[in-house]
Amino acid sequence: MPEGLDTQKIWNALTADPVFAGQIPAAAQAVFREMVDDLPRRLAPHLDKKVTAASFMEAKLAVLDYSLETGFVGKMFAAFPEGSLPLPAAAMAETMVGALKMMRGAIEEIIRDPAEVLGQSGMDERQMLAHPQGGRFTAATLSAYDAGSLTIGALLETQPASVLIDGNG
Repeated sequence: MPEGLDTQKIWNALTADPVFAGQIPAAAQAVFREMVDDLPRRLAPHLDKKVTAASFMEAKLAVLDYSLETGFVGKMFAAFPEGSLPLPAAAMAETMVGALKMMRGAIEEIIRDPAEVLGQSGMDERQMLAHPQGGRFTAATLSAYDAGSLTIGALLETQPASVLIDGNG
């Protein structure tokens, strides 16, 4: 595990992200904070890996598994203000859990053969990482990726929403 992975730095970057700040109410953000505090342990095998399509998706898969194993989805939707969701919180959670389980297979396919899967979509790795429904990497994040210096740990500390929130925001 990288020495000194700073969960406060991760939290600050996450709450500054407009996708997160604009869509997740304060009470639900507290549930995300629990996840952030557990990242050094949950993502320990991934943190020192250079970012590639496969390593990025492996980290996303670890977060997805965290979400399913800990009841995160149910806790998060239960924290939304009553009436703010299109369905009751329990129904939203059930729908999201089903979607996450389906996403698992797609993520595993990308991990198995990123070039093939991305090629079928007409993308290369960098395009996927920059895509609004992919990694949503900022120019600064792409610059570190292009330099070959971006690790999963560094990505979490600078642009955590790319790992913690699916590509659709």
